[in-house]
Amino acid sequence: NLEPSIAITQNFVTERSARHVVSFLRRQPHCVSGLPPDHRSLLLPSFLAALAQHRPALLQAIEEEEDKTKVKDDHVSLWRSLVPGGPATGTEAQHAESEAAAPTFSFGFSS
Repeated sequence: NLEPSIAITQNFVTERSARHVVSFLRRQPHCVSGLPPDHRSLLLPSFLAALAQHRPALLQAIEEEEDKTKVKDDHVSLWRSLVPGGPATGTEAQHAESEAAAPTFSFGFSS
């Protein structure tokens, strides 16, 4: 790369990876690169609109899978069970209350 050049790329999303792309764009839009930060939040709606127009059955399957995943994700992670005061919602809050007497882990930096 010693001479000026232009790279032309096109991102391709397979049917198999589409669910992961939607999840990534929904949960980590700040990690998208290659476009200005104020355009990153527009990527998910644009992608979903393209899916709705060109592949509605795939979009429906992705949404159904995400609904199932939301139910599965409503559990307490090991980290959240060890760190006091972390965000807890739904079943996590109930689990946190029942485990209130359990030992916890935290980093203790003192000056």
